[in-house]
Amino acid sequence: MYVPEFTELVGEESEFFSSVFNKRPILRPGALLERHAELLTVADLDELLRSGTARLPYVRVTKDGDPVHPMSYTKLLRVQGEYFADAVVAEQVLGLFRSGATITWNTINHLHAGVRGLTTMLGAKFSTRCDAVAFLTPSGTEGFRPHHDPVDVFVVHLHGRKRWQVWGLPETRKGDAAQFSREDLGDPLFSEVLEPGDVMYMPYGTPHVAMAEGGVSLHLSVVVRPRMWGDLVQQVVRSAVAGNSAFMTYPYVNVDNVGELVVGVKEMLGTLVEELEKVDIREVVAGFTQDGGKEVRL
Repeated sequence: MYVPEFTELVGEESEFFSSVFNKRPILRPGALLERHAELLTVADLDELLRSGTARLPYVRVTKDGDPVHPMSYTKLLRVQGEYFADAVVAEQVLGLFRSGATITWNTINHLHAGVRGLTTMLGAKFSTRCDAVAFLTPSGTEGFRPHHDPVDVFVVHLHGRKRWQVWGLPETRKGDAAQFSREDLGDPLFSEVLEPGDVMYMPYGTPHVAMAEGGVSLHLSVVVRPRMWGDLVQQVVRSAVAGNSAFMTYPYVNVDNVGELVVGVKEMLGTLVEELEKVDIREVVAGFTQDGGKEVRL
């Protein structure tokens, strides 16, 4: 099974982490040109869809930027005496696709070994959970309105052509997903057509929008949520707090005793400082890399 090297996605690794990671989007035309089809194909998705086992929330459908109600493409399915109301009906999904809807395969790495190899590699590199979403988009269609995501995204283009407009990072990045109007965003940082084998990286909070051109388009958005300094510091504090039973007692919290609470919080912060001095930072940091891939970040 083909699993890309990290350098195939980003180029020289030290350069990526020193000047690109968490700083700016980049586009690498033809980065996986020779072997992109080994990751995922339109035929693979068609086979999954027609297998009769596709269910929500793995498959979602959107049209004109809005989700299509699942009742439009699901049915009740009976398996070994149990009933499931979220079985996806292939012909109904394909009918929506022909009418201009985008088919989204969420966490496709759960269902496809080729994609799973890619997400496993990236998850190990960043010591965090990594998943992939496949977007199958009809020609001339924007699957979603201009938006940003609360995760870092590696876009791997697999089939057809898709024009991406990407804006620079805002001064203040928000942790949640958000939509924008083009008027609010102004001129994009770049507007490029991605073709099979092209790879793009976008740090979290990068506004973007994509439209299929000239036919059906398929791309993977491989998402990672590298842990921020705030996450790491909180984990150290949790380690310190867990080691002292004083933090496990209950204060009386009420509007009438705010003064007492202020004094108590100051005392607890003093205790925390004392406990932090006892924490083996190297051991906690080692835990970041060992446990990160097990944590769900999406």
